[in-house]
Amino acid sequence: RSVSGNTTTFSDTAGGSVAVHLQPYSGTAVAPVSSSGNTVVGNYLIEDTHPVITGSNFVGSPVYVGNLAVNAKAVTASASGVTKVYDATTAMGNAVLGLSGQVAGDALGVSGSGVFNQKSAGTQVGYAFGNLALSGADQANYYLSGGNSLTGSNGVITPAPLSLTSTNVTKTYDGTLSAVGTAVATGSAPLLGSDTVSGGIFAYTDKNVGSGNKVVTTRGVTINDGNHGGNYTVSYVDNTTSTITPAALSVTAAPVHKTYDGTVSATGSATVGALAGAGDSVASAGTMSFADKNAGTGKTVTVAAAQIKDSSGADVTGNYAITYVSSTGGVIDKANASITESAKAVTYNGATQTQNAPVLSGFIAGDNVQAAGVASARNVGTYGSNLTATGSDVGNYNITYVNAPLVINKLGATITAT
Repeated sequence: RSVSGNTTTFSDTAGGSVAVHLQPYSGTAVAPVSSSGNTVVGNYLIEDTHPVITGSNFVGSPVYVGNLAVNAKAVTASASGVTKVYDATTAMGNAVLGLSGQVAGDALGVSGSGVFNQKSAGTQVGYAFGNLALSGADQANYYLSGGNSLTGSNGVITPAPLSLTSTNVTKTYDGTLSAVGTAVATGSAPLLGSDTVSGGIFAYTDKNVGSGNKVVTTRGVTINDGNHGGNYTVSYVDNTTSTITPAALSVTAAPVHKTYDGTVSATGSATVGALAGAGDSVASAGTMSFADKNAGTGKTVTVAAAQIKDSSGADVTGNYAITYVSSTGGVIDKANASITESAKAVTYNGATQTQNAPVLSGFIAGDNVQAAGVASARNVGTYGSNLTATGSDVGNYNITYVNAPLVINKLGATITAT
């Protein structure tokens, strides 16, 4: 007897032989094979339905004794890529199920559904797959060694990105950077599920007035995600459309009292209301002026151009909406002035004689005041001046008039007889 592979040859040493090719049969058909060419699961007879007989020394058909039992092979399921970005659920979307222990070349796969044991971000996260099932053309030749479930503890849930900013903030100027904001998610990195945010520290980047263009920073926001904020990688985005409105401020003119000087100037100190800005002070209470230059009582005094500075000396007047309040208690007293005529003595000469122009004292240069009432005569005698003042500015003066005489003396004459 000789054996070569699955072929066994029996010889009678007289030139006769029987050659049989042993293989598993299911009935009269050769046993089916898998994708890898191996006999599939089942019970089979070991025989050769077409032995090759040479010579006449062998009579009848060979008798075969034996069978082959092919049992299902155990395979082990495993999971890879058990990781995801936090999404506030326990869903598992990226994991891949695989197998080990199968015969190379066989068509075999596995499917199932899995979930994480928790929704929060972390490492070494537990997970479980259920409803595992084999698939593929060769699935009947295998079974799962671990049954239809699979658990593990090497899962990873990474924190999700979260961008936080503040809603628009509006306040009245107070000289500080303080801001009362409300934290909100922004952009393409939102809050997930039922997670919320609260608290936070907000601040303007500068203290000055602006409408819809002020920058507010955000930090220190509390993330209520059941994981102390660990489910998110947080970035903060400045709000650039907030507002600081001017603070109201009143500046009231003083009831200035002065003597007429031909101008509307008013010397005194206006009253400035309470300043809203921390550290702000009055650099100038403003410039006051009368509504007109003329003497009188109940005069209107206006004020303008107040200036406010901060603790560094910078001008912050623009951070206030200033209301200027006029006074109606101003007084301009008349100025004292005089018009003086000097005495004049002349000798009659047949012509009209006139006193010299009077002297005006105490009047403001440029005022419209003229003197009248000087004495004028032709004949011998004493004539007194009767001084008066005219012009649009006369009413601004208490005028003292000093009159003097014009004396025309007789002309001496000689009468000679001839």
